[in-house]
Amino acid sequence: MQAFALVTILKNIGHEPWLIKRESSPVPRLKRIKIVAKQLIKKYILRRTNIDIDFTSSHVKKRRREITRQHIQRFITQYISPHTDYYYSSDALSRNINKYQFDACIVGSDQVWRPRYAADKLQDFFLGFLNGSQTKRIAYAASFGTEDWEFSQEQTQQCAKLLKEFDAVSVRENSGVELCKKKFGVAAEQVLDPTLLLQQRDYLKLIRHDDKQKLIELFVYLIDTTADKEAVISNIASHFDYTVSRINKVTLREESLGLPEQPVVSSVEDWLNNFANAKFIITDSFHGCAFAILFNRPFVVYASLSRGLSRFTSLLSIFGLEDRLIYSSEELSDKLLEDIDWERVNAILAENREQALLFLTKALS
Repeated sequence: MQAFALVTILKNIGHEPWLIKRESSPVPRLKRIKIVAKQLIKKYILRRTNIDIDFTSSHVKKRRREITRQHIQRFITQYISPHTDYYYSSDALSRNINKYQFDACIVGSDQVWRPRYAADKLQDFFLGFLNGSQTKRIAYAASFGTEDWEFSQEQTQQCAKLLKEFDAVSVRENSGVELCKKKFGVAAEQVLDPTLLLQQRDYLKLIRHDDKQKLIELFVYLIDTTADKEAVISNIASHFDYTVSRINKVTLREESLGLPEQPVVSSVEDWLNNFANAKFIITDSFHGCAFAILFNRPFVVYASLSRGLSRFTSLLSIFGLEDRLIYSSEELSDKLLEDIDWERVNAILAENREQALLFLTKALS
């Protein structure tokens, strides 16, 4: 959705965007075992609370990807084209990038500057593959995902050097502005996540007419399910007497809680429709939170400490909605279930859109 939104905006202001397909190389089985072993040590021996381990078998993961991609790939082909060839290494991308003759390259957004997620693509997310070319380098809403510094000393030095070659730098979180200044010696501007640059109508055009008629009361979009999150769902459903609709992945933690299997999202359009038409939303996802705001749906967001808390606090603070963030079911109150002053929120959103579009226009001029 971030790629779709940014591509759409760039087309709207007169550009011809392409998506650079830089994919990670498959992780060998032995290396995957070593990675899980290190995570187990950190979580259960060193007692680090920010480690999230997924024990789902590779077979189950592969099947999930197959089911999801058959719908998502159609959306990508239809709405996020054209794109480059697929490149599985920095060297391959660097050798071939000049043949596209891009005037500018934009990197962003969600946690692209988080080393543990970027992995072998980290320097590519700082556009290192451009190799000193005259192509404009722009960061739009790039995110570190956390206010903690997770770069090694070597990574800090390498990425600082690359970032100093950028023509314009913007980040998504307010903490990212400070990290760029303190760690990289680069001035950055805070801008909206790309998905928030589009209007409601831009997304509603994607939803089939028949789907718009579906009744959705309490929509639950969770990345991770826990017993306490289930308590939140139960309490809110009971308060409003709402039927629960879910779109999320199945994990061993859900199975251990005795929860029924939930369907993998059937399509991007269906995913959007749930946000557009829900009477109330519960989520632990950054973009779940963003789309609840975009579609003016009352919501509660459950804090995800392991996946980067600053993403949520930064977004909510823009709109003065910090009180929608909870850390446990004990924090639920009647105030959280009240409606939101959407007129005020939409005015703030419009102002921030204008600022973000100005940033992009200047950077590309």
